[in-house]
Amino acid sequence: MHPEMLALGALAISVPIIIHLLNRRRFKEVDWAAMEFLLDAEQKNKKRVRLEHLILLLLRCLTMLLIGMLIARPFLPSNLSTALFDTQQYERILLLDDSLSTQARSGNRKSFDLAKEQLVEMIQSLSANDTDDSVTLLLMSRPEDPIISARPVNSETLQAWIDEINELTPTDLSIDLPESLREIERYVEVPRQDVNRVVYVLSDLMENEWGLDQNNADSKTVAPHEQLNEIAEKVAGVFLVDMGVEQSENLSIDSVSPPEVFIAGVANRIDITVRNHGNREVQQVGLQVTVGDTLPIEETIDSIPAGSSVEIGIPITLGSVPSVDANLWEEERTVPADVFTSIPIQASLVNLAPEVDILVEDSIASHAARVAQGIPVLLVDGDPSSDRERSETIFLERAIQPPGEIASGNLVDIVDFVEFDRIPLSRYRVIGLCNVDQVSPQRLGELKQWVETGGGLAIFPGGRTDAQKFNEQFFADGQGLSPLGLEAIAGDPQREQWAQLEIPETPHQVLRIFDGQDNPFLNRVKLFNYWKTSLPDTDSVNVLARLNDADHSVAIAEKTVGDGHVLTFDIPADNDWTNWPEEGLSFLMVALDMTRYLAGNLVGQSEIQVGQPILETIDLTLFQRTATLRDPLDGRTPLQVKPLDADLASTEQAVWQFDTGRTEYAGFYNLTLTGTDDRQTNRLFAANTHPPESRLNRIDVEEATQTMFGETIEIIKMNRMTSQTVQGSQREFWRWLLFVLALVLIVEQTLARWFRSRH
Repeated sequence: MHPEMLALGALAISVPIIIHLLNRRRFKEVDWAAMEFLLDAEQKNKKRVRLEHLILLLLRCLTMLLIGMLIARPFLPSNLSTALFDTQQYERILLLDDSLSTQARSGNRKSFDLAKEQLVEMIQSLSANDTDDSVTLLLMSRPEDPIISARPVNSETLQAWIDEINELTPTDLSIDLPESLREIERYVEVPRQDVNRVVYVLSDLMENEWGLDQNNADSKTVAPHEQLNEIAEKVAGVFLVDMGVEQSENLSIDSVSPPEVFIAGVANRIDITVRNHGNREVQQVGLQVTVGDTLPIEETIDSIPAGSSVEIGIPITLGSVPSVDANLWEEERTVPADVFTSIPIQASLVNLAPEVDILVEDSIASHAARVAQGIPVLLVDGDPSSDRERSETIFLERAIQPPGEIASGNLVDIVDFVEFDRIPLSRYRVIGLCNVDQVSPQRLGELKQWVETGGGLAIFPGGRTDAQKFNEQFFADGQGLSPLGLEAIAGDPQREQWAQLEIPETPHQVLRIFDGQDNPFLNRVKLFNYWKTSLPDTDSVNVLARLNDADHSVAIAEKTVGDGHVLTFDIPADNDWTNWPEEGLSFLMVALDMTRYLAGNLVGQSEIQVGQPILETIDLTLFQRTATLRDPLDGRTPLQVKPLDADLASTEQAVWQFDTGRTEYAGFYNLTLTGTDDRQTNRLFAANTHPPESRLNRIDVEEATQTMFGETIEIIKMNRMTSQTVQGSQREFWRWLLFVLALVLIVEQTLARWFRSRH
């Protein structure tokens, strides 16, 4: 109701009264002899005329009062309106956006906190009006689990409501808006007798969530605005409440890209990408990188243009890892799971003005660096020779673990194909098969399981390799470990002609030394002989490089097998068919990058996006079945290990894994494992925000009203939510007032004409 309008209406009542009084005094008395004959009649009608005037005066005063009430739009309390008009109550269903973007600031206040204040005000208003209505509160981060379900709002429940709302905190999640609305649909489909439902969706209206381009290519997927229109058909009303901030200037750290594995004592580089999502250039952006407990590394980015990103490289050399067992490499030992030590690395933007970065939560990115004292590598020689210089593995060994003072961080063991059957695979992170065409069936099964749990396998077929045996065991019509099948040896044995590698414009990280046009290293690599290869009839293979021969034969390919990767080359690792091992730097860098890449697979995940689970595979011979997870807010959750395949739970082939479920906050998560010897091991994981949440562009409300939402959906500002809610909970009766006003006007006009006709 608008009380000021009602007051003006009451004041307007004086207008007809004043006019009536003025009309009574506008005539002067004049003596007239003939009038004496009328005095008797006048006296008889005097009382009747006064009554007529009074009736008309009252009707005109009532007219002015009704006009004021119509403008004020008064309503009845819900308990009275229910008694007079119907027997139904109202349930208000509130769906509150608690995604990362709701932490954007308007001044010094987060939009989420402002929304909480409006919710409290709404609840207080409903309570003050003594409604019997109920309210249901859901969060977009977990709509399937209502914070409050159909709780009445009155003086008794008011404080409980306020406490619940004040305890709400935003998440760092990117919201699945369609799923949130589907949950609302499921909720309203459950009938409540004699209850009218009104839905309020409190959202910051981000374009990445509500935009017209968010329609999924899948025709079966319904766009969010279409979902809301469908909900509006099932309830008494739908309000889309705008809780966002108008400003969209924001800086974010899009990614922190270190190597898969840091090797202690070896120089490494971290690439950090900073993006400017705003509409103006930002200068002198401070960047701070903290590695473990060391003093922060500080850099300054001179300028980031509007809508662009800048990548900056930070050189880092990490020290030794004291926690690694010194006897790790003894033959009787297996590699312990804590061979990799985790070190927290955090990059953050500093000294930014609030007007250029309204969402500071995405200006921090974390990475849990896996640091190893060394990567254990096993090279299998399929054509052993008494002359070490003629070994199939000699060049690969020297590249992976070069002699000299510069440490590579790799620890290489070499065995022949006979010894390979007896070596425990769990001791190694990377295995290279050099000119090997077959192994025992038992070893093949063990090798496959080792790769599936994260091991990295590199295959280099050579002149001794039997194509038929290789294809039966390793290719298996595309179902085996190798991404490539072998057909026949091609090339020029006289070395007078050769093929060269063709690298994609954006090379795989194993081949990054060949990046760039007219790369000098690429022209030096000559393949005089090579295997013609075949690809499987699936999309499971990633081609890393081809040859420039007539058929553009595949030279290097990758296949993902479980959590691990397999790389197959079309040449051996020695210099029998190619000059590449003798070329120098490019072979060295490819071998080192390949080792780190393949080793990183066995490390497992260390960085995820907020919302994803943390999955950690363990060996039950080394660890107990329980663990504890500590989140960035210092909350602790007990975990129980589960088999990946329930059908294999009772077999030796079972793979066991801890599953944390969905993460909700950015930062570091610490998983504490307990070994079978009761020693504790910590695994560090980093969760970072979803980059689309940093784009704070909002939908155009006017356009959305015209093109996206039907007449039954009203988009309102957050500060109007309380008045809309309270009025909706109480029965407006302006239509009845309009009817009464019309009736009063008709009666007034009819009586006025009748009275005049009688005079």
